[in-house]
Amino acid sequence: MNPVEQMRQTIRHQETLQVERQKARAEEESARQLREQTAKQTAMVKATSEVVQQQQQANELQKESNQLLKEQIDFLKEENKSQAKALKQERVWNVVAWAITSLIAIASILVPILTK
Repeated sequence: MNPVEQMRQTIRHQETLQVERQKARAEEESARQLREQTAKQTAMVKATSEVVQQQQQANELQKESNQLLKEQIDFLKEENKSQAKALKQERVWNVVAWAITSLIAIASILVPILTK
């Protein structure tokens, strides 16, 4: 092989090596970017999972709070019914007391008149 041909072959070999190195660097860069993207996505999934878990806990607390409020409302309804019944009885006794007082007042007026 003559020296010119040998030089051309060496240059082609160096160009081939350079292209292969560029390809290897590009593949390494692509792999690095893929790892970074995977790490970011994993972090996002973890953060989203934590947010969902916190929301589920908040929902559970809200359900418990709603149940307690429902129980309070039911208790207050029963208490109102009881108070209404007691008030009605009190009104009846007030009417009876008024009637008795009125009869006594009328009797105190009529007895002196009728006994004359």
